[in-house]
Amino acid sequence: MSSLFFHIKKGFLPENLTTSYAMPILLILLPLLLTLFALINFTLYVIEFAFTSITIFITLIFVLLLLLLHLSSFFLGFCSLLLNNSGFTGSCKASNHRISTWR
Repeated sequence: MSSLFFHIKKGFLPENLTTSYAMPILLILLPLLLTLFALINFTLYVIEFAFTSITIFITLIFVLLLLLLHLSSFFLGFCSLLLNNSGFTGSCKASNHRISTWR
């Protein structure tokens, strides 16, 4: 083992390692592993981008719904004031009845 380390450290491989199956396997597997890691990285990037886009889209929908709810309640309240505080549930009759009873 130390002789193998010595040869690698000097910059060349010993003869028995180049003629064995280790080098062709390494030369084939290393690009395949790098390609696999690149595909996994790209897939994770696409998934992250998709989840980020979906999260932003859902957040925008909720914000728009809250804004619409706020504007609709403001609009209903403004219409209620324009209609002499009558509202849409007949509250004017009840308040008039209370006022006439108090007098």
